[in-house]
Amino acid sequence: MPALLSPPGQPAARRSTAPRVQALPTRPKLPRQRPLTIGFVRLVDIAPLAAAEELGFFQRRGLTVSLSREIGWAALRHRATFDGLDVMHAPGPMPLALTLGLGGPARPCVAGLVLNLHGNAITLVKKLRDEGVKDGPSLATYVFANRRREPLVLGIVSRHSSHQFLLTKWLRQHGLDAKRDVRLVVLPPDQLVRNLAAGHIDGFCAGEPWNSLAVAQAGGWCPATSLELDFGHAEKVLMATEDFITHRPEEFTSLAAAVLEACAWCDSPEGRTRLPALLAQRKYLDLPADIISPSLQGPFDRGDGRREPESNFIVFHRFRANEPTPEKALWMLDCLAQSEPLALPEKHLRATALNVFRSDLFRAAERQIDLGKKTAHAQ
Repeated sequence: MPALLSPPGQPAARRSTAPRVQALPTRPKLPRQRPLTIGFVRLVDIAPLAAAEELGFFQRRGLTVSLSREIGWAALRHRATFDGLDVMHAPGPMPLALTLGLGGPARPCVAGLVLNLHGNAITLVKKLRDEGVKDGPSLATYVFANRRREPLVLGIVSRHSSHQFLLTKWLRQHGLDAKRDVRLVVLPPDQLVRNLAAGHIDGFCAGEPWNSLAVAQAGGWCPATSLELDFGHAEKVLMATEDFITHRPEEFTSLAAAVLEACAWCDSPEGRTRLPALLAQRKYLDLPADIISPSLQGPFDRGDGRREPESNFIVFHRFRANEPTPEKALWMLDCLAQSEPLALPEKHLRATALNVFRSDLFRAAERQIDLGKKTAHAQ
């Protein structure tokens, strides 16, 4: 079995004679007049897409956009592969997983823009606190003392996302092996809290607002956040099929420019103030604004007596967040390698990752914004 990639910054060699993945046939050229549908899943980090729609950023660039709420990442992936959904709010590793054909047929995709950094947390059930678990080390003590019982069941939202990587990293820091000492199950984000409350799972790693909802309604508590586990990690991306980029490049540039402007607004004081009410709408998160606000405005209630300022819990634009750089591409490759063996040569995997994360598309969007500013100034 080929070795998994080492943690970021420590590349490992991998050899394989496995054939390259064959992609599905390319779909026919898409008509430009067709409205552009963008798929998303109910999470706070859809904020740039919702803001671009509500504040008219799409309209000002001549785009007709429909935002389509999907039940979870598996449904969104299915639509990207078979159902003609061309642009998506997606976990960072997903475009690479689709391109490589991991977990299903291959569909070449690209990441033209990073939507946010961080935004996740690990949440555990109240029962564990009642039994003496207060943090990572005490969780390890609990697991080792109860080896003869059924293992703890922890939820993640996708095998092809940052969540398994972050959860596994946290467990490993405290001497626990995610494959030996616990059982991981995949659930859509909006089904995690009800399963936690029902006792079907003992915890999960997910994006907001599901951690805050678990704290408020299910007695959950958060021992760690993704900000603490891997500062600066890219989380969601604006993913598009390669077909769409090939046949409608100008439209994608305009789309990325509108979303990039919205990312900047989301990190502004005005954006942070207005986003909870905007995202609370039924067509987006359909949750109370006070459940949405902790990750955007603070304080973030961990459910264990700690209430912390928002600070950098989720970042939409600062720290040069939005460029899909080679470093971010290789971090995503490491995420995938931790979830399953990648039976392709190391050189091929790295080249594929760098081709999927397209800085050139990001720079084209930046140029369009700069040109618009110069034109407006000249007038």
